[in-house]
Amino acid sequence: ELGGSGKDIIADLFHNHIVGPSHATSVQGTDALTAKFNAHLAKAALCIGDEIAWQGDHDSVDKLKNEIGTARRSLEKKGLDRVTVPNFTRYVLHTNNKTPVSVGPEDRRFLIVEAAVTSKKFPDGKDSPAYEAYYKRLAAACRNLSVVAAFVRRLRNRDLSNFNRYYAPHTAAKDELRLESLTAPERWIVDAAVQGGFIDKDGTFIPLNSDSPTKIDKDHLLKAYLASVPTRGQKRADQTALGMLLGSKKKGDVPPL
Repeated sequence: ELGGSGKDIIADLFHNHIVGPSHATSVQGTDALTAKFNAHLAKAALCIGDEIAWQGDHDSVDKLKNEIGTARRSLEKKGLDRVTVPNFTRYVLHTNNKTPVSVGPEDRRFLIVEAAVTSKKFPDGKDSPAYEAYYKRLAAACRNLSVVAAFVRRLRNRDLSNFNRYYAPHTAAKDELRLESLTAPERWIVDAAVQGGFIDKDGTFIPLNSDSPTKIDKDHLLKAYLASVPTRGQKRADQTALGMLLGSKKKGDVPPL
């Protein structure tokens, strides 16, 4: 999400009025979300996480995925033995980080939504005179119990008969995050597919023929990769790693283009 898009206002609405403080909890930061002592989740139907980002922290992501997908969880209070309790917590996590988490091509747990700051009413964003007034009205509406009641009725009457709760809806924001989560050689392959070819070490564009396989020497391909792909803060693959990557590619291994 982008800063100043009203995410805290909506989070407070659900925490204070829709779910209620008795069954909702809020945490600050990634460490607090997956902390060892988690008694605050004992009665939580909703957990709201603020400024959450795990890019590169696979252990924390795997821990949260397990929390989302299991019917029972371990609960531990400081100074007391760990116990197993029913797990009915749902998570709403927001952040200003553009790449908060690595998302694989087959992920089904995360619904990724990007909140926009601008709209037709204030195209200049925060610099628009209407910006502050809009969010003041939004905050006031979220504290108005009549408005909240009408919103809850709308949610309850929403037809969810065709909604599959086991698969998060597809969004453009999730596709972008999938691309950002690719390794350097994976991103190079995707870029080559989008461009219809790649540029070799001599600066020559090598087209990929969609009608018939394109035969390319492995050493030539490796040199083209090393010459064309920016480091992107990731270790470049050697010849063996790149060969294994290309050999493992099958339908569904990379995000849809």
